[in-house]
Amino acid sequence: MAITALLAMTAGRAAAQTTDGAVITVSDMTIEPGKEATVDINYSLTDGKQYVGFRFQVELPEGLTFVEDPENEGNPWYDDTLTSIEKLNITATANGAFAATPRTAKSTISGTQGVLMRVKVKAAENLAKGTTLTVKLTDVSVNHRDENYNVSKTTLPDVAFSVTVALPDVGPKGDVNGDSKVNVGDIMAVINVMAGLGGNNAKGDVNGDGKVNVGDIMAVINIMAGK
Repeated sequence: MAITALLAMTAGRAAAQTTDGAVITVSDMTIEPGKEATVDINYSLTDGKQYVGFRFQVELPEGLTFVEDPENEGNPWYDDTLTSIEKLNITATANGAFAATPRTAKSTISGTQGVLMRVKVKAAENLAKGTTLTVKLTDVSVNHRDENYNVSKTTLPDVAFSVTVALPDVGPKGDVNGDSKVNVGDIMAVINVMAGLGGNNAKGDVNGDGKVNVGDIMAVINIMAGK
């Protein structure tokens, strides 16, 4: 039976899917210039077939690079400990090609879902705030076998996962509520953080002492006063 490739976009998540029930998804993410972020590559196998492998290429646009594996120079870092699939062997190459296969000949990947692997990327220092980039997974293929151990490989034709990397627009110092202004609303935002009513703890620490307290309220007032 032929496997048809589909491209789906739902709730900030891009997905490549086969009609037989194999799905790989990647969610949208945010990253700041000069910083690192992780990308979770998720899988779902719902039809009970005996799947024996995934392959795909992670393509990064200009401005993003892979974080290198310190134990495997030149190759991307990845974390495969998050998967519930036992005895899974993952290989990676310097250009971002990944393969995930069982370690033994008779093992299969079936009826499971979760994070297949996690990779790290780093944004260039000169990326402008608010820039949107696209990370793609291309050359995606799945392998499955029949009861006689005959393996069939299906390549998903010209289908890529797209992940939008939104670089946050960081407001001025003291802009605790994120409206790009510093006013009494930010004082209330600090109070909300102090009271445990929500808000961004990192932004609430206006004076940079590692705590959110009355000192940060005074810091916002001083900024408002131009001090």
